[in-house]
Amino acid sequence: CPTNARHSAGYSPKHNTVWVCSNHFWNPFEFRRAVAHELVHAFDFSRAKLDETNCEHVACTEIRAWNLGGQCDLWTQSWNMMSEYPFGSAKQKCIRRGVHASLRENRHCSDSDVATRCTEKVWDRCFADYWPFTVAPDLDNRWRQSPYQPSSR
Repeated sequence: CPTNARHSAGYSPKHNTVWVCSNHFWNPFEFRRAVAHELVHAFDFSRAKLDETNCEHVACTEIRAWNLGGQCDLWTQSWNMMSEYPFGSAKQKCIRRGVHASLRENRHCSDSDVATRCTEKVWDRCFADYWPFTVAPDLDNRWRQSPYQPSSR
């Protein structure tokens, strides 16, 4: 991708395609977060009949992508969150900022008041939606027994 490209990754519902500018990432963790974010969009558009012109639909998939993608996790935003207490509200503020910025770039949702109103309307439902994961991303760890596999005991 050109170095002056506006975005490092994206999802096109029209073409059902995730694209990534790998030359825009300086470490594999940042790359993973961007891919995870875009795959949440792909999943949402595949599982539901989302209308990309409906700002509430777009707000919901953005809330889920920012929450599940990891861009607002404490360790990725620690410098920005140092003045925020409690940290849980800092993560939510980060997600809201990201969602608002994403909505403002959608030509159907570019009005700041519309973006804020739609985000608030769907926030509770979409922030609590972790599907296809079984728990909140910040509670996930590799040592938890999978609910889909029988215990080896």
